[in-house]
Amino acid sequence: MRADIRPVSTYPELSAEVEQWLIRRLTKAYGAGVKPENLSELGASRPDSGYSWSTGRLKIFLHRNRSYVAPAGVREGVVISAVRKEILEQRRLRNQVDQAARSITQSAMTSVSPRSEPERIEAEKRSRVALIRLLRQPAGDREHQAADLVAADKLAVRLGGLLVARSLTNGSEHLSEAAGTDKVRIQLASYGVRFGDIGHYSGDLMYDNSLLNRAWKEYPETRGGQRAFLMLQRLSCSTPLFGCDGPNCFLSVIQQGERFLEQYPDTAFRREQIYHLALANETWWSLAQAAPGDVSAEGARVTKASAERARLKAVELYEELIRVAPGTFEAQAGELSLPRLKLKLDTGARTFFCSSC
Repeated sequence: MRADIRPVSTYPELSAEVEQWLIRRLTKAYGAGVKPENLSELGASRPDSGYSWSTGRLKIFLHRNRSYVAPAGVREGVVISAVRKEILEQRRLRNQVDQAARSITQSAMTSVSPRSEPERIEAEKRSRVALIRLLRQPAGDREHQAADLVAADKLAVRLGGLLVARSLTNGSEHLSEAAGTDKVRIQLASYGVRFGDIGHYSGDLMYDNSLLNRAWKEYPETRGGQRAFLMLQRLSCSTPLFGCDGPNCFLSVIQQGERFLEQYPDTAFRREQIYHLALANETWWSLAQAAPGDVSAEGARVTKASAERARLKAVELYEELIRVAPGTFEAQAGELSLPRLKLKLDTGARTFFCSSC
């Protein structure tokens, strides 16, 4: 599927000379090379992305790494890689699937970084006023009230970023709570919205998506409430409200997701929930294939027997998606995972496994 060839020992001058020699030979055989897209797994990343040539069912990449990144980075030197084109097509499809999947929770995870302090202050005020307006007096029927809570959750996430003042000191970004944040905390707490400290990874005030939880708990039969449930699943590793049992959150996703489909078999989000269940079962299978000491599986509580049942379930769910929803990104994801699952090969899936818990 892929072959990499590089000199056994190399030094910069030799790598440069070999690179030029290979460019001449490959150009003579296959025509002028082109700059490939950013393929970091091949070392082909900007600004030195190298060249590529097509021939038959193969694509040939030539790249010379200018630097060595210790301890596990790309090695220095020239390398020529030949990759079957179907592998590159699978990579393209996987990227499309991942991008589509991220859009499910985009509204619950989108923050903002204004360009100046006056802009931050103005944006914070507008967001806070809009949030309070949505929460102060729910309007309309239950469908509208659930939708308002989902919209309010997005505003709360946005506000968590706007309540952080950002400045540059000696080229490093410095984060601190904006002036008046404590008053905002008190004001919003009366509406059930509580902010924590600045998150280590997010750089925003921590918020547990309690408004999504309210939309689901208070309006479970509505589209807004059920959309909130799916979003909470996607956010399950970052919010305690979903009820994960340590890192093995995929178990909670399966348990709660199956119950959701039993209670709401005609839900408009059936396809999305089946996809989540397939991902969770695929993760269960993959974790059981991890080698001893694999840090990406640390804390997993799985057995070979239970993982085999999960593999069969993942196959069943992906096949259902392909059958009832062909052409959707969920079905495309199934088409990518099914061959390895049917061959009992590890897929490397870690969705809904919270390794940092």
